[in-house]
Amino acid sequence: SGDYAVCKVVGLPTETPAILSAVRRAWPEAETSAQPAAGIVYAHVPAAALAAVQTPAAAQALQELWHQCSARDWSAEYVSLPPAAAAVSAPPLETSLPLALMRRVKAALDPADVLDPGRFLGGLGR
Repeated sequence: SGDYAVCKVVGLPTETPAILSAVRRAWPEAETSAQPAAGIVYAHVPAAALAAVQTPAAAQALQELWHQCSARDWSAEYVSLPPAAAAVSAPPLETSLPLALMRRVKAALDPADVLDPGRFLGGLGR
């Protein structure tokens, strides 16, 4: 992926259009691809776009994506993240039972947070 981060968002197949719309609002410059039958959307986000999250409009769009992930039970993760973009972190999703359980498992299996740090958008390992 080089200078791109790859974000994968998964929901029900019927929600694929809504996922695509939310991803495009968050990252208008991202190239997107989808597997509609599986409800999977990939966003290939330029690293520069991740750095632009510091602007209020971009931060608001990204916050809305994380809110929709939480509200609609979509899962989201970075499949690939360039080292320069690893410092850009998503706001933690509201903790639900599955996310709380995932955090506990991650803490138990990776207490030093060296395995894929920052990969999961829910703030696992932070």
